Amino acid sequence: MFLISSKIYILMTKDIYSGKIISKKKNNVHFLLKIDKSLEYLPGQFISIFKKENDQLLRAKPYTLASLDQRYVELYIGIVENGEFSNYLDQLQINDDIYFKGPVGIPIEKKITSNNLIIITLGCGIATYRAFIHHNVSKYNISLFFINKKKDVFFIEEFEELSKRNKNFRYTEIVGKERQDFNLEKEIRENVTYLLSGPPKATEFYSQLLKKNNVNEQNIIIN
Repeated sequence: MFLISSKIYILMTKDIYSGKIISKKKNNVHFLLKIDKSLEYLPGQFISIFKKENDQLLRAKPYTLASLDQRYVELYIGIVENGEFSNYLDQLQINDDIYFKGPVGIPIEKKITSNNLIIITLGCGIATYRAFIHHNVSKYNISLFFINKKKDVFFIEEFEELSKRNKNFRYTEIVGKERQDFNLEKEIRENVTYLLSGPPKATEFYSQLLKKNNVNEQNIIIN
C-alpha cells in the first residue's frame, strides 16, 4: 500500500462541490479544499467523493474529514490494492476535477459515554480522530493507540508534540512486530469509552475482545 497527497481548489454549487487538484505527492491523499466560505462540520463527520466517468458522476464513497480549520477540508486516504475508489483517486492528475457532497454524519462527541477515552486506530483510521483530539484534548482524558504494519504513520510528530504539551493525552505508536505484543486487555477498565477506527475486520476483532472482557456495547464506538 502507498499513499498520495493532493491540494484542491474548490468551487461550490448547490449540493455538490467541485474541485481541481493543484498539487500531488506520493505520501497520502491530502485534499486541502479552499472554499468561498467556511464549511461547517464537526469532528467525525464525513464527505462523499464521487467517481466521474464520461462526464457522469457515478456512485460516491464516504471519507472522514481530518481538518483542523473550517476554512479548509483535509482528507487522508490510503491507496489499497484493487480498491476501486482509492485507485481512482491515485490516478487523478494535476488540474483534474473532483466532486463531493457533505458533510454529514453523527459527530464523535455525541457518541461518547465517558470523560475517559481510549482510541484505537489502525492504518488510515487515525485520520478519523485527528480533529476530535485536537479540539478536545483539554476536555477529556485521551489515550491514543496507533497500530500500523510499518513506520509509515500519519501525524507522528503532530501527536507526539501534542502529548508533550498535554498531560491528559497519551500517544502510543505500535508498529510491525510490536502489534503481536499489544495487549488491549491491560487497558480495560471501568468508566471508559473505547473508540475504534480502521479496517472492518480489525475493528470487529477489537470490539469482540472488549465485549468478551465485559465492556458494555454502548461504550464501544466504531467510526
